[in-house]
Amino acid sequence: MRPALLIYCQHSMGLGHLVRSWAIADALSATFRVVFVSGGEPPAGMTPPPGVEMVHLPALQQTTAGEIVTAASDAGVAEIQQRRRARLRETFTAVNPDVLVVELFPFGRAKFADEIVPILELARARRPRPLVACSVRDLLAGGRKNQQQHDDRARSLADRYFDAVLVHADPRLARLEETFKPATPLQVPVLYTGFVTAAQTPQPGPSGPRSGVVVSAAEDGSADRCSAPPPMRRRWRRAPSASRCASSRARSCRTRSSPI
Repeated sequence: MRPALLIYCQHSMGLGHLVRSWAIADALSATFRVVFVSGGEPPAGMTPPPGVEMVHLPALQQTTAGEIVTAASDAGVAEIQQRRRARLRETFTAVNPDVLVVELFPFGRAKFADEIVPILELARARRPRPLVACSVRDLLAGGRKNQQQHDDRARSLADRYFDAVLVHADPRLARLEETFKPATPLQVPVLYTGFVTAAQTPQPGPSGPRSGVVVSAAEDGSADRCSAPPPMRRRWRRAPSASRCASSRARSCRTRSSPI
């Protein structure tokens, strides 16, 4: 019997978080029984990986102003949140995962803490305890009025509940500490996985030296208020070869209009 992997992903504005998490789930489905809990609206015209079991929570979205909203006509946000918490508990108990992966939280999705933290508490109390990991993109959104408080709280939650933080980036291009600055450093191990792309047949690229920068466009409405941190801007200027990252996966990211 394959070990069970439970993945939680809440996508709100855009599909980057969902597409990246689906790619991870697809790759791990060869080894694990993967159960994928999705908290956003199911995207029209897109299908999950064939080897992944989907659990759809009653959908909630977060607006650019940070407001939690629902498209449901039969219930308000508070009732939907209660239904989601119950469904998450039921799913965790039924799956009894060997590994729990939470996408972005606690580095983001703070307004969904009321449903995520109870599952982390269940995992912490379970014996044998499942391995708990956070799956996080390369650069974190910043610019909050209470950014320092946010980072300190995220650090505390990460150290309390998680066994590892998986950063989907090449550390030579982007490091977590460039956009995450708690007053006390993280104690939980931070592991860099390289960039994540969907399975595809490698395509031959141009040979010989090249120069330039890696350009990606945010799909969550933050492109107008976010920019690369100063360390990365300096790195782009001083390293013409930065666009030729060490792996073919990183090279393939240059052809995408949005990161996954």
